[in-house]
Amino acid sequence: MAELPEFNGDQILFLQTIFNVFHTKGKWPTYDDVDRIITQKHPNFNMEAVSKNLPDGFAAGFGFDRRYDQEAFFIVPALHYCQGAEEEIADFIRVVRLCVERYDRYYSFGEQTPEKDALEFSSELLSSQLHMELLAIRRMGLLLYHEYDIVFGFYSDIEYNSWHFPLKRGTDGVSRFRGVETFEQYIEKRSLLVPPYYTGRFPLGLAQDKPVSDLTVMGLRRASTQVHVHGDQYNISGNSGDVKIKSPSTETKATKDEYRSPWVSGSFYLTVLIVVIVALVVAARLLPIYVLPIVLVGGILAVSIIGALQLRQDDRLNEDNFLKLMALSLRYLPLIKGREAKSGRKSISASVNTSAPDDKTT
Repeated sequence: MAELPEFNGDQILFLQTIFNVFHTKGKWPTYDDVDRIITQKHPNFNMEAVSKNLPDGFAAGFGFDRRYDQEAFFIVPALHYCQGAEEEIADFIRVVRLCVERYDRYYSFGEQTPEKDALEFSSELLSSQLHMELLAIRRMGLLLYHEYDIVFGFYSDIEYNSWHFPLKRGTDGVSRFRGVETFEQYIEKRSLLVPPYYTGRFPLGLAQDKPVSDLTVMGLRRASTQVHVHGDQYNISGNSGDVKIKSPSTETKATKDEYRSPWVSGSFYLTVLIVVIVALVVAARLLPIYVLPIVLVGGILAVSIIGALQLRQDDRLNEDNFLKLMALSLRYLPLIKGREAKSGRKSISASVNTSAPDDKTT
């Protein structure tokens, strides 16, 4: 049998509780449901710690997002740890075999045009060809939703009574399960599990300190997504395209070193503000009153420029935006200069007007 991780008693209790609801109702419980059921008999049960240390796809979401209203779901390999899961396991293997048959039939047409929707798989097939009851159909839909080796997009009603999806093509798709007859064989051919601490929108810790060469990992929640790890770079592919993300193992330390503490920047700005206030007080005592607005505007502009320089030094402002900010700041310098000249002309005119009456009297 393929190797699956060993779980402790709390982890198995957690998965078994989820399975019991899934088995009887054909739906996933919420984390609130699971918490109330377990806490009745185990008051000290720490659901957050248990969830956080499970592989991705094993109801691990609560450990990273403590929302009690979200579904506590797991992927097919988790059935291995649940008592009473023989029916679900047997039904699922039958479904996998039917998927392979339908996939191979599509390619058996050769040069002929295949029938419409030949690669489409649906709940109706389980009813018509495998004669499954509605409860079993719902269970299979919930399990298939997260099996991204088989499913390439998934569409269903809210209760999973009716659902359909395109079969995934290629060597990493349905074709890998040719010849599968048992649950153990399915696990062996299925993509690897994602270890704990990689739950979320991106596998942020996947290659941290442990680079993996050309490894495909599966089980990421609620999206048809595959993550290929090449050294220190991720290639995340799915229905919406490909995304490349650099490994946090090479960026996290550099990012922490580059950014300055906000206390350092805060002290710097406080010092600048004190200097500006002192300069304004001195200017108010030494300069004419009409010059103060010009000094005030110039001081604010100077603080803005100094702030931009600080942001640029902390690498929180890219070069293009820095240059735009400087150009915008310098654009106001002629305006200040013009106001200063205008104020100067007004002062000269005022002095001439005050001296004119004296000339007439003399």
